[in-house]
Amino acid sequence: SDPLLWTFDTDNGFWNKDLQQWIPGWGNNELQYYTNRPLNVFINDNKLNICARNEPFTHPDNSNITYPYTSARICSTNTILYGRIEIRAKFPIGDGLWPAIWMLPANHDNPGNGKYGGWPKSGEIDIVEAKGRCHHHVSGALHFGDFIPGNRCISKDTKIPRLGGINEFHVYAVEWEKDEIRWFVDDVLFQVITCNEWDSVAANNVSAPFDQPFYLI
Repeated sequence: SDPLLWTFDTDNGFWNKDLQQWIPGWGNNELQYYTNRPLNVFINDNKLNICARNEPFTHPDNSNITYPYTSARICSTNTILYGRIEIRAKFPIGDGLWPAIWMLPANHDNPGNGKYGGWPKSGEIDIVEAKGRCHHHVSGALHFGDFIPGNRCISKDTKIPRLGGINEFHVYAVEWEKDEIRWFVDDVLFQVITCNEWDSVAANNVSAPFDQPFYLI
C-alpha cells in the first residue's frame, strides 16, 4: 500500500474522544482484528485485495486476547467533497461476511468525527454494503442524527441488475451533490436521498452534515 495514498486502521476498535471510552468491535460487534500484513491486504494483477482470514490472532499488546479472524481496513489519504465516486469490486460469499466500501468525515485522528462532532453527527456515506449470505443483493445508506439512540439511517437494498452475484465484478457508485446523493450498481440507479430527508443536530444548514470532505474506507 502506498502510504501517500492509504493508511491502515488496525486493532479491533477505537477510542471515542467524545464518549471517552474504547469502542470494541468498531461499534458493530465485529470479531476480526484488522492488520496491515500482506496476508490481509495486497496488490495482485493491479488489483487491490483485502482478505479476511479464519485464523486465531493474538493482540500484539495483550497476549490474553485472541481474535478468531483477521482482515484489513484501509483509508484514503485524499478526501472528496461532491462528485461521482465509482468503484469496481467483487465481494466474498459466506455466512458472517460483511464487506463494505464507505466514507467518513475527514478526521483520521478520531474515526467518524468531522466538523459537527462524533459519529453519526458528522455523517457516514455507505457506497455499498454486501452480506455474504445474500449472493445477489447489496445496499447503500446514509447515517446521521445524534449519538445513539438518536442516530438515524436511510438505507435501500437492491438486486444486482446484471448477471452474476456479489462474488463477480460490478461497478458501484454514488453521485454526491450538495442537496442530493444518488446510488448506482452497474450504472442502474437504485436510490436517491435528498437534503430534505437528512438532517444535522449540530447545524442549521440543510446540506449538513454532508457538506464537508469525506475519506474512503
